[in-house]
Amino acid sequence: YTMSKLVLILTQVDKPFASDAEQHSVQLLKRAGLTVEALCETDERVAELLPDASFLIIRSNKVPAEMIDRAPKLELIVRAGAGYDNVDLEHATSKNIYVMNTPGQNATAVAELVFSLIHSAVRPINGKSGTELKNKKFGILGFGNIGKQVAMIAKGYGMVVEVYDMFETSDTAMRHGVGFAESTVEVFRDKDYMSLHIPSTKETKGTVDRECLAAMSPGAVLVNTARVDVIDHEALVAHLQADPGFKYLSDVDQKTDILQSLMPNRQILIPPKKMGAQTFEANFNAACAAAQQVIDFMQKGITRFAVNNPVPPELKLYTDLATSLGRFSAAYVPKPREVQYTCYGALNAYHDTFVQYILKGLFEQGGHGKAMTPVEAVSLAEEHSIDIEMRNPDNRKGYGLAITLGFVDDDTRVEVRGTIVGREPEISRVNDFKTRIPLREAIYVLVETADHPGVEYQIAQNIVEAG
Repeated sequence: YTMSKLVLILTQVDKPFASDAEQHSVQLLKRAGLTVEALCETDERVAELLPDASFLIIRSNKVPAEMIDRAPKLELIVRAGAGYDNVDLEHATSKNIYVMNTPGQNATAVAELVFSLIHSAVRPINGKSGTELKNKKFGILGFGNIGKQVAMIAKGYGMVVEVYDMFETSDTAMRHGVGFAESTVEVFRDKDYMSLHIPSTKETKGTVDRECLAAMSPGAVLVNTARVDVIDHEALVAHLQADPGFKYLSDVDQKTDILQSLMPNRQILIPPKKMGAQTFEANFNAACAAAQQVIDFMQKGITRFAVNNPVPPELKLYTDLATSLGRFSAAYVPKPREVQYTCYGALNAYHDTFVQYILKGLFEQGGHGKAMTPVEAVSLAEEHSIDIEMRNPDNRKGYGLAITLGFVDDDTRVEVRGTIVGREPEISRVNDFKTRIPLREAIYVLVETADHPGVEYQIAQNIVEAG
């Protein structure tokens, strides 16, 4: 079985894997029984091998729709790095192809680069006076793996650190010993230094606008090791002109015409080549993580680091069901320490996907209050150390295509089962009570009570009186 599976590792001319990293990852894959070909993307053999590839490992290579169409056997694309905007995610999803990244593997390299750029700008080794970092106000937009490491380094310098991440809470910031802003603009407010660590999405394009830039201290420093399009570059140029002391340090703007036209400019520092993941350790860790994720996917169906959810069309209603069950259960247990779930029938083959939607419902409803993607919900569950347990289904019970969900905290447990009836999500059980509750946009009041005469009438009266 496995010998028929081909892993194609593609790199770029100017961004190959380090030879040790490539050799080790190839060995891992071959030991798992896979056939492996490691090529530069310009190699003529790529066109020949692509139709037979089941797995694709890439660095910053672009994987457009037409490339995906030339690989009919493709099951998984792994981007060895954090960002994945170089893959046509929507088209891959439509072809039932999983896409993964390797979060955290480049985090140390990028975090250390932030301070390399800062030192190059404010304390250059040229004999001239520079600026110290101690006691300066440091803001971080995006508090994921990289943002947390940047915060740790900044605290080591004695800087005053404040962060903002729309998918995190003040509790997370407190655990890391930093302040938490209430919005994007507020994290820029009065900062001497600002570092960006948000992904490129439809929602984040142009996030750093005139209002954000104007909120910073005069003569501040903005560092961008994230993505080009999270900044409104017209607003950036205007701010550079309005504040001669302001500095912009970027590892992602090598091809931005509007900035390159201003070079040389003592306010702008852009290395000639993107350096974020260019350390031996980051290169090695990302390559090996990508290989291991391919192996885990092939052998165990693990999709932990998937950034999409290619569920077959006939099962997509059940992702809505999983989200609704998460939201419903969060009303009982808004901050569970444990989540247990069972997917029955054909749903069990996609249990990794359904738990992502369960967690999405939990966090959107249970006090977090912000829309998020299923993948972001998984990261948040890990951050909050929520224990997630998948239970094997006993399909002899005759539940059909159903999901059972248990949320547990120190004092409360709720168990809910749901299914699809007439293309609508419906709850069929709450704890020990069999029921039929349609999961529509509505306000539900569920009361568990002892069966005494007049109790139901009194409850109804109380609800009516409460309006």
